[in-house]
Amino acid sequence: MKYFKWTWTYLKRQKLLLVLILVLTVIQIITQFGGNFYQKQLIDDVIVKGDMNLLRSTILIIGVCYLLHASLTFLSPYVSLQNYSRLRLDMSGWLLRYINQVSILRIQRERINDMVSLFLWQLHLVPFALSDRLWNFIQNLTLSLALIIFIAWVSPKMLFICILTAIIYVWLGYFYGIKTKEARKKVWDARYKLGVCLEEGVSATREITAYNLDEWDSSRYNSLFKEYYDHSMQEVRTNNKKLIWSKGLEWVTLLFIFFYGAYMVYNGQMSIGVFVVTYIFGTQYLSTVLALFDSGTDIIGHLTHVERIMKFTEQPIEKSGERRLKSGVQTIYLDKITFRYPEQESDALHEIECELPIGKTIGIVGGSGSGKSTLAGILFGLHDPGEGNVLVNGIPLKEWDYDDWKMNTAIVLQEPYLFHDTLRQNLLMGQEISDEAIMRVLKIVQLESFIHSLLNGLDTIIGERGITLSGGQRQRVALARALLRPSEVLILDEATSALDLETERKFQAALRQERLGKTTVIVAHRLSTIRDADLILVMDNGHVVEQGGHSVLMALGGYYRKLVDTQENIYQD
Repeated sequence: MKYFKWTWTYLKRQKLLLVLILVLTVIQIITQFGGNFYQKQLIDDVIVKGDMNLLRSTILIIGVCYLLHASLTFLSPYVSLQNYSRLRLDMSGWLLRYINQVSILRIQRERINDMVSLFLWQLHLVPFALSDRLWNFIQNLTLSLALIIFIAWVSPKMLFICILTAIIYVWLGYFYGIKTKEARKKVWDARYKLGVCLEEGVSATREITAYNLDEWDSSRYNSLFKEYYDHSMQEVRTNNKKLIWSKGLEWVTLLFIFFYGAYMVYNGQMSIGVFVVTYIFGTQYLSTVLALFDSGTDIIGHLTHVERIMKFTEQPIEKSGERRLKSGVQTIYLDKITFRYPEQESDALHEIECELPIGKTIGIVGGSGSGKSTLAGILFGLHDPGEGNVLVNGIPLKEWDYDDWKMNTAIVLQEPYLFHDTLRQNLLMGQEISDEAIMRVLKIVQLESFIHSLLNGLDTIIGERGITLSGGQRQRVALARALLRPSEVLILDEATSALDLETERKFQAALRQERLGKTTVIVAHRLSTIRDADLILVMDNGHVVEQGGHSVLMALGGYYRKLVDTQENIYQD
């Protein structure tokens, strides 16, 4: 029931299409029924009785019925496709919004293949069940009711046999439906494992080649494919058993209708025309009942995919605040922020409390695992603190409109994602910016000469995840992308770790000029990156153990001084 409740949320938005489907179905049934029914008049009155005056009108009526029926048969798939497209677009939009708003920690714990599968399969089969399958169900249900009425008018005995056949069909559908559902679930599970194997194999091509693991990778794939094949064959065998029983039952029923109808014609209880039409309708009734329960079983089977969608989206989304940053970012205060990852026993951050100076450069440093990147993520809004708040203009960040906050901030991660597209599109990300403005920013990130060396310049395709670029070039493209956004707050999370010292030095100097009077937060492992920062937060084991400018921290002779001395010794060696 919960599946139908969930789907009804989307189905009711297509009310006009559903009404259109119902109207077209009724017209289609009437024309199909009328065309066959007037064959009785053609046989009894024209052929048997020889009333040729009815020939033209009867043929005309039959022709019009079949023409309308053929036209509606041609039109039906388009209406069904329209319904499917709207449902899929609606559901896909909802799921995309959910993924974009749910905690980044939740997304990081999911496989890419899982989420792609939701869009490729679950969000295909559910709308398919509510469009094509639903159309067939309504059509077959309406036609079967019309045929039952006609058969009841011809012979109650025939009606009894047909209803008995329908009951057996229902039982067969239920019995084999359970088996088919179980077999189909195993097929989908095996297909999912096979998809994961393919995803990992393609993503790890270099590692597989480097470690000579071709045979291992092939054997793993072959094993999973065999599992998928075995379950698929089991599903086919189950469907074939159902087909054997249903077809056998169909032939027995048709033979009864034929011989009993012939008996009634012989005894004068039925005309030849009624006999022919009854036999045609009996054939249609049996195929209609079979199709009715097939489509009904398919709808139920496909709606079970809702379970996977609902399971994926069971984690509630915190609603974005409604306050707008009309006056800009005036103050940022970290108010006793504590944060713990779900899989860890200890806090990643513990009661972080400090004020970030607006319009200045803030550096965040510390050893690996000290909580630097976690603090940057919380500041941007990627994570919600377990305790405490990020206060923006004295108000908790979660009370501000998150989209508005993101328009005022930008973040560059250590491993940025680049699209399989041109450099231009990776830089613009939907914005409209002149080439002059782009080249000015590329000069800041030390990429101008590289762009000029490319045959196609900004229109060069960089491959999936920017595979044709070096690590440092990928980071600089991401830096340029962020600088092209008019952000008040810029967060760089180890964003220059792949740059050589000279390139980083030139970039930092240009960045200081570009960001003059704006807030820049730099998370860095290389301490030379933040030497000129106005405020440096020194972190260790989730705590801010020291804070101040470079000269002040060096004079303290504490943890920061120890980090600086260690790095200087490494570089000297």
